[in-house]
Order: sequence, then structure tokens, then C-alpha cells
Amino acid sequence: MELLKEKPKFVTMIEIDEMVMNICKVHMRSACGTCLDSYCGSNYRIIVDDCIIQLNQYIANNVKFDYVFEIWTDMPIAIKPKSQFWEFMQSILELSLQVLRPKGKFMTHANGVSSQASLTCLRML
Repeated sequence: MELLKEKPKFVTMIEIDEMVMNICKVHMRSACGTCLDSYCGSNYRIIVDDCIIQLNQYIANNVKFDYVFEIWTDMPIAIKPKSQFWEFMQSILELSLQVLRPKGKFMTHANGVSSQASLTCLRML
């Protein structure tokens, strides 16, 4: 909803958990507005799917984006960025960078301000 307030040409959102969106639609209306009432609007589309599947399809079809914004709310807490969770996050990061236009911007939000070791691992990816 916040991106839509900026009046972008188009926003594509990929979310794996439709139940979360349904709960947000009901209980977080002040944050979501009406954009979750329909998964397709004049300047947005919400896709319920695994982002890895979608990113691979975009890569195969040479689809590029100006911005990719990822929200990693389940950032692993680990001393080293070498575990199955970090490898999973790295694979998503690598796929995301492949769908960016040459001057595109990758942005992320990750929880873990109290876990500086995890934030350091994220920077090392």
C-alpha cells in the first residue's frame, strides 16, 4: 500500500502465504487499505506463489524490474553465513539481482537489529 501511495507505473508483489494476506486484509486494514481486496489493480498485481518460482520465470522470460524490494522477516540467527538458511537467502538474493535492470535498485528490510551478527552475515552475502 505504501508503494501505491507514490503512484508508481506498476508494482508486482509476490507473497507465498495467502493466509497472511487474508489476515492482514481484515486486521491491518489501516496499513493495507483496499489493495488486498483484489489481487489485481490498475497499477499493481499480487501473485500468490513461491518467489523462487516466479523469479526463475522472470529470468527465463528476460523480465526486468527497476526495483526489487525484499522483506526478510525470518533472517537466520547464525554466527557464519554458511548454513542451509543463509544459502536459501543467498539464492533469493542472486535471483533477485538477475531480474534488475542495469541501473535498478535492490532494497531489503530485515529484522534483527538486536542481532548484529546476523546483520553482518547478511552484508557478507
